[in-house]
Amino acid sequence: YSSAASDVYKRQRLALALVKLAEQHGLRARLGVRINLRVTHQELANMIGAARETTSALMSELRHEGLIAYDHQHILICDLPSLRRLAGL
Repeated sequence: YSSAASDVYKRQRLALALVKLAEQHGLRARLGVRINLRVTHQELANMIGAARETTSALMSELRHEGLIAYDHQHILICDLPSLRRLAGL
């Protein structure tokens, strides 16, 4: 595994984890699907087998791309179809 290939895999695993959380705990919101569960970046990191710093960087990338939005309370899935594609679904 090169570092780049590993990052792509982690990004895909993060997308999959977010899709699953949206399916299990999602509530329709005006701008997408809000995950109605407080999940920290450390908890997401544990789910995907990555460091918290890596997960935070990946979350920032997804936010910058318009796929998600988040604050200290909630994660909002802004583009579920694109996130599902990224997850390989």
